Amino acid sequence: MSSYTSRIRLEKQTPGQNENTWGTVLNDNVIDLVDDSIAAYTTITVSSVAVTLTQSDGASDQARSAFLDISGTLTGNVNVIIPALSKGYDIRNSTSGSFTVNMKTATGSGQIIPQGQSIGVVCDGVSVRDTETPGIRSTSTVVNVSVATSLIDIKVPVAISGTVSITGGLAVSAASTFSSNITMKAESEVRFADADSSHYIALQAPATVTANVTYTLPRNDGIAGQVLKTNGSGTLSFTSFGSPRSYLSGYGMTPVSATAISIAVGEARSDTNTYDITLASATALSLASTGANALDTGTVTSATWYHVFAISKAEGVSAATLASTNLSSPTMPSGYTLKRRLGSIYSDADVSVQNFVQTGDNFSWHTPVIDVSAATVTASAKTLSLSTPSGIKTQALLGINAKVSGTGFNDRVGVYISPLDTADVTVTEPNLGSGTYSLAFDNPAPSSTGARGVIAGSIPPVRTNTSSQVRARSFSGSYPNTLNVSTFGWIDRRGRDD
Repeated sequence: MSSYTSRIRLEKQTPGQNENTWGTVLNDNVIDLVDDSIAAYTTITVSSVAVTLTQSDGASDQARSAFLDISGTLTGNVNVIIPALSKGYDIRNSTSGSFTVNMKTATGSGQIIPQGQSIGVVCDGVSVRDTETPGIRSTSTVVNVSVATSLIDIKVPVAISGTVSITGGLAVSAASTFSSNITMKAESEVRFADADSSHYIALQAPATVTANVTYTLPRNDGIAGQVLKTNGSGTLSFTSFGSPRSYLSGYGMTPVSATAISIAVGEARSDTNTYDITLASATALSLASTGANALDTGTVTSATWYHVFAISKAEGVSAATLASTNLSSPTMPSGYTLKRRLGSIYSDADVSVQNFVQTGDNFSWHTPVIDVSAATVTASAKTLSLSTPSGIKTQALLGINAKVSGTGFNDRVGVYISPLDTADVTVTEPNLGSGTYSLAFDNPAPSSTGARGVIAGSIPPVRTNTSSQVRARSFSGSYPNTLNVSTFGWIDRRGRDD
């Protein structure tokens, strides 16, 4: 009675069996089946249910084939069950659908066959494993392997997860994915070869590291000329090189209509002195709308100062402008976090941008504003309100016209303009013209009795308070002075001194 081999189930005849017909048995049940086990190509169709390969003693079956092509549209993960017998297979996964094909025995562990890939596997009688891990030439998934060899050459796309330990070299020439950490031991280099692999650029750890350090790369590219910097905790970002604290260049403002100004290109350090804000092209800022390059909120109103900002979402990203009545905390458009004040503009009684000319930090009214008219100034301090930006201290540029109210021959004209944040001192006649009070005017006595002393001209810049005010006095012992003050403009340092 016939028996069968334990692995590929070939028929073994007993002596004297199949007399005169043994050749047929040998051809059909042995030689042909050996041929199948060496070269047969069988397609197995799967979907979502486990498929067990057929196996028959002394007859053709699926499990005996040398090459298996797994096909079909997957609707779930599928196990393809092979006999728990020692045998090797070449397997191709030709399926579609976002699920896996696992070759395994009924009770042992299996091997995932990557979709679109062909790999060799072997069953040891219990479990199934990949036969090509050391070379990683035909598989797309490598999980938890340890390889000791002089070189591992990855020639096809692979996905590597788990722990992969390679004591030799690793050469990757295909688009591969690593989903776990890669550790280069003993100062080993990570090398990036050029087009013909004749030379490379390498990264290497220092000889001694006292603590683990992880550098997190920026999420976006920087702009031309920027460099990488760290926050001290390993997070890297792009920043402009060498911009000093409170730096501001360009950003000149020019009125272009009743509700709009043009802002020139410029670069400035943010008001936190952490990043640069760079406006690469001239930009129009409208007071007739809200958002980036417009008002921060609401609608424009008359007789109101608006502070103009350069804003950005991140350094080198989406630079824009903004106008707000809030000097320090404008309502920022969505995504914008960086800001720097560029200057201030005024919406007049007609809800129009009052015309001005800017040269750097110097702002000049197109038409000087008469802020004080025929005011009486005595030896007592008098507060004057000026047409300069509110909420900030500026250097007011003023013109003064003053005359004495008395009629005596020796009447003198003297007016002292001073900042309100300095001491309120008493001005005496000898100080006038002596230089002690540089903002005072002294006029020689009139040539005849009954004439009045008069003086007019510009004075050095006077610092305002945040309410756009300065102080005025006449020297004691004189008759009251009549004072007129015109505001030509102002000097605004725009945060340069912060």
